[in-house]
Amino acid sequence: MCNKKLMGKNRIAVKLLAGVISVTMIGSALCGCGSANVESAETTVVEMAQNDSESQANLLTNLIATQVGGTTTGVDKEENVYVIADANGVAQEVIVSDWLKNKDGSATLTDATDLKDISNVKGDETYSTKGDEISWAADGKDIYYQGTTDKEIPVDVKVTYFLDGKEMSAEEIAGKSGNVTIRFDYINKQKVAANIAGNEEDIYVPFTVMSAMMLPTDRFANVTVTNGKVMSEGNTDIVMGLAFPGLTDSLSLDKDKLEENNIEIPDYVEVNAVTSDFKLDMTVSVVLSDALSDIHLTDSIDLSDLDEGVDKLTDGASQLTDGTQKLADGVQELSDKTGEFQDGAKKLSDGVNDYTDGASKLADGINTAKDGSSKLADGANKLAAGTSELKSGADSLAEGAKKLDAGATQLKGGADQLKTGAAQLNTGATNLSTGAASLSQGATAVDNGAQQLAGGLSDLNTAVSGLSLSGASVIADDIAAALAEYIEDETTRNAVAQGIADSINGEINSQMSGAADQLAALKTSVGTLSAGASQLASNTGALKTGAENVAAGANQLSTGATQLSAGIDSAVTGATQLSGGLSELSAGASKLSEGAGQVNSGASELASGASQLDSGMSELANGAGTLVSNNGKLTDGAKELYNGTEKLSEGVDKLLTGANDLNDGMVKFDKEGISKLKDAYDGDGRLVVDRLSATMDAAKDYHTFTSLADGQDGSVKFIIRTQGVN
Repeated sequence: MCNKKLMGKNRIAVKLLAGVISVTMIGSALCGCGSANVESAETTVVEMAQNDSESQANLLTNLIATQVGGTTTGVDKEENVYVIADANGVAQEVIVSDWLKNKDGSATLTDATDLKDISNVKGDETYSTKGDEISWAADGKDIYYQGTTDKEIPVDVKVTYFLDGKEMSAEEIAGKSGNVTIRFDYINKQKVAANIAGNEEDIYVPFTVMSAMMLPTDRFANVTVTNGKVMSEGNTDIVMGLAFPGLTDSLSLDKDKLEENNIEIPDYVEVNAVTSDFKLDMTVSVVLSDALSDIHLTDSIDLSDLDEGVDKLTDGASQLTDGTQKLADGVQELSDKTGEFQDGAKKLSDGVNDYTDGASKLADGINTAKDGSSKLADGANKLAAGTSELKSGADSLAEGAKKLDAGATQLKGGADQLKTGAAQLNTGATNLSTGAASLSQGATAVDNGAQQLAGGLSDLNTAVSGLSLSGASVIADDIAAALAEYIEDETTRNAVAQGIADSINGEINSQMSGAADQLAALKTSVGTLSAGASQLASNTGALKTGAENVAAGANQLSTGATQLSAGIDSAVTGATQLSGGLSELSAGASKLSEGAGQVNSGASELASGASQLDSGMSELANGAGTLVSNNGKLTDGAKELYNGTEKLSEGVDKLLTGANDLNDGMVKFDKEGISKLKDAYDGDGRLVVDRLSATMDAAKDYHTFTSLADGQDGSVKFIIRTQGVN
């Protein structure tokens, strides 16, 4: 039994004129399922055919005949043309077999033929010829005869071999292994003249070619075919292919446009396989002229409605495509918004949860606030009372600020006087410092003079001790001269000398009468004076030290007076600022007093409002309790809303998928269906129909390869058998 195995392209069809023509020459029968003829080819028959070329040729021919219907009924002459060709398809010998059907049981059957070497192949009936006419003594029987001819067949078959992509001759590829390709190209040489829209054109007779071969699985694997099918029969793959050479040209179709629109009118067959030892017993190709003759077209076809209909169909398809795109875009936008809506529902649900929690907390807070409002009311009353006291204090503060401002003014006046005194003190301190410096210098001079005086008086004492009354004539100049060695300062020296001279002269003058006594007293006085001078000399050191201390103190006093003056300047500035600030303080105290009055009034209003707030908080607390009791319903509703958005999202996703699929399908339908139909129709249906009609007529008119007698009807097919590659 046959095992289905679909390889290569699974659709070989001609699509023209919006589906008016649809030809599928290889159908399900090709796989052997449901075909009595193929089912009769048991595995043993296939195996026998592998070893016998005639059996193999008959088997392949019968398989092809199964696809095209076998014997043609209703004809007078059925003609089979057998072509023996080399491995490349070049014809070597042509044998024609004719079957004359004796429908009426006539004694004689007349035929027309141009064959040579005619012979009866199924009986012993004889014939006679006259020109191209041949008469058979049929005796009521059908006549089977054959002959040879030198005529070219209408379709050539070219077989080309490739190994691993490289073209090879049959002799070169024999026995090789690798990826093999066997390509069949068909050349249609049979044309007829036809009237197309008033113009004479050449139309190819629409031959249908089917090629077949047997590939043993022990030498071939991974067999595929372009424009055909593969069926598995045990340990053999049977390959069959289909082509319509010249049909595209007859219909004047654009091959590029056909390819763009995926419309296939095959004119070649290509077999690919992996071989381990390339050997090919034979191939069989059957060429038919009447396979498309059953398609009937008449000149009565009205194409005006078709023209309009194609235009409307094209416009409608475009509008529908645009509509499905808009639908897809709209659903996409809906999907996007659904996501946003779902996010919003989730946020709402979360917010409701937060809200319910917050509501509970709010209720607690309201109760707490209620307690606080009561305390606020009490505090407000106390505040009102306190503000009265505040106002009284503010009034007192304003009064004190005025007095303080007056004192500050007096303070500023005293500070100015203090500044004047400080300036005088600073001047006196400076003078004192200068005088102290002079005093220190004078004390030093006194100290030096005293020391000298002590020495001089000591000498004087010695001199006086030796005086007598007759020699006591002393003057100041002489004393001064005597003291010059001991007292450097002239003024001091003269003063001391004058004092001594006056004292001496006084004593001398007063006591001359008692000279002796007085002299004695003088000596005593000089001695005393000398002792006093010594004491003076010892005390002048202290005087010098004191004078130096006075000078140092005077310097410090001068410095302090300067600092005091600067400080008093700052004090005056501060007193001025204090006076200004106290003026502002006084003004502010007045405003404070006014504000305290306003605060007092506001505190009274606050106390009143606090009482109202306390009452309102009681009502708010009651409302919060009711709000909390309804939170559960709100939470459940938010959850149901969110769950509903999930179902909505799923539905929108399905809708979006459907809308996109619809749009994709519509685009594909418009592109691969309507557009292809439009391209194929191309607005010129009349010409297409004319060419198609002429092509079908050419198929119906081709009845024989040789000749037909008058009144005869015939059919013909060509069986081309190529030699094997061994």
